[in-house]
Amino acid sequence: MGLLFLSCSITVVFDLGQVLAILLGYKWPLNAPMELLSVGLLASGRVTIAQISDLHLGVMLDEEFLDRVIARLNELEPDIVVSTGDLVDGQVDGLYEFARYFR
Repeated sequence: MGLLFLSCSITVVFDLGQVLAILLGYKWPLNAPMELLSVGLLASGRVTIAQISDLHLGVMLDEEFLDRVIARLNELEPDIVVSTGDLVDGQVDGLYEFARYFR
């Protein structure tokens, strides 16, 4: 799944580069086979992705809980952190204090 995610992400970046080159009047240096090979090589590198989900930050879970989550993420030293849902729970009042953790 990580390989698919990276392949799609790199392809989007290449496509945006190609569009930008066209808009600026430059010749895009990669043809389709070279672009595909480049995406494959870049995506096949070792990348660590950490997924967090269902944290439900808010009334029930506070900064102490989030400190433990962040400490564990720091131990893993991931290249990418992905939050896949239910980051906050209940009222969103007072959640600004959690924002500094996600910089």
